[in-house]
Amino acid sequence: MRTWPPARLAWHTWFAWCAWCAWLPTAAAVAQTTWTVDIVADENDSACIPGDCSLREAIAGAGPLDTIEFGLPGSPPWTLRLASPLTIAGTISISGPGSDQLRISGDSGGDGTADVRPFEIDAAGSLSLAQVGIEKGISPAGSTRNGGCLRNLGTLTLEAVEISACSGWSGTSSTFNGNAGASGGAVWNGAGAVLSIASSRLTLNVAGGGASSPDGFSAGPEGGSGGALANAGTATIFDTTFEGNHAGRGGYPDGRGGDGGAVANLAGGVLR
Repeated sequence: MRTWPPARLAWHTWFAWCAWCAWLPTAAAVAQTTWTVDIVADENDSACIPGDCSLREAIAGAGPLDTIEFGLPGSPPWTLRLASPLTIAGTISISGPGSDQLRISGDSGGDGTADVRPFEIDAAGSLSLAQVGIEKGISPAGSTRNGGCLRNLGTLTLEAVEISACSGWSGTSSTFNGNAGASGGAVWNGAGAVLSIASSRLTLNVAGGGASSPDGFSAGPEGGSGGALANAGTATIFDTTFEGNHAGRGGYPDGRGGDGGAVANLAGGVLR
C-alpha cells in the first residue's frame, strides 16, 4: 500500500478540492436546458415533449437558467393564439425567430377581435422576450385592468419585440364607480416593477376609454393614460419606435381624456 508524506498528502487534497471547484461552473452550464415550442396550439397537458410542446407547456416546465425557443412546423409567419393569459411567476427567457415571423396573439378565436391579455408577470416573476411579436391583447375589467398586452409587476425585458393592436379595458355605463379607462394600452409597468425596452416597436395601441355618465349630465370618468406604455415603476427605453398609439378618451359627457398618447409616466414612476 502506497503512503504519502503529510506535505504531499495535503497538496493532493488541496489539488482535488480545486479540481472539484473548477467543475462547478461546467455542471451549472450543463444544467441549462433549451425548450423548443413545436406546436401552435395553446394546450397544457402537463407535458412538453418533442412534437407536442406548446408555449404554455414550455413556460410551465422551464427553469431559471433555461431558454425557450421555437421550431414550429410549416413556414412563417406563425400565430400562437392564446385562450388565457400566460402567467410568469419565475424566471423565463423566450427567444423567437423574429417579430415579423412569430406573433403571440390575444385573439383567441382568430376573428380579429382581442379576447385576452397575453402576458401577466407576477411580482416575483422575470420575463425576457426577444424577437417576437405580441398583438391583439385586451385587459380585463376590475382592479387588474391596466395593461392590454403585458401587465408587469416584476421584471420585464423586451428586445427586438413588436407590440401592436393592444387595448386597455374601456369603462361601461353604470351607476357604480371605477369606470375609468385602463391605462397602458400595450404595457403596464406597476409600482416597484422594472421594465427595459430596446430596439422594439409599439404601434396602434390604445388605452381604455372612460364610461359614459349613467345620467347623461354628470361628467363621465376619465380615459386611461399611456396608449403604448403606462409606467408607475422604473422603465428604461432605448432605440424604440412608438407610432399610432392613443390615450383613452374621456367618458361622455365632458370626461377628461387620458395623458400620454404613447407613454405616460405616472406618479412615482421613473422613466429613463
